[in-house]
Amino acid sequence: MKILSRQTHEAYTTLQELANIKLPFKVSLIISRNLKTLQKESEFYIEQEQNFVRDYLEFDPETGMLIESAPGVFKIQEGKTEECYKARADLDAFEVDVDIKKIPLDAIENVELTPAQLMAIEFMIEEEEEHD
Repeated sequence: MKILSRQTHEAYTTLQELANIKLPFKVSLIISRNLKTLQKESEFYIEQEQNFVRDYLEFDPETGMLIESAPGVFKIQEGKTEECYKARADLDAFEVDVDIKKIPLDAIENVELTPAQLMAIEFMIEEEEEHD
């Protein structure tokens, strides 16, 4: 299954949270397998994100903290604006091919998830097919 690289990190983080909840054996097994599959891709995404920050964003030399140009918006290094936008677009569009096991919807229908958690793992939830 092809998914965006950042999705691997978001899904991995959510699955780590779900791994601490007591679930039926089959669901736990699927989550465990998907965690193993997504771990390497998530680590790769984090590394690429760190490289992006280091290569394009400006740090305060005294504190080592990122400099904000507006609240929640980090300052881009001088002369690197276009390159930064292209690198961000490339990173956001980067796809990976992963072997994801689907979780049957009925197996997790009683699990409480936040909307953000659900969005992160929605691609691995298998909904029942509707019959006419």
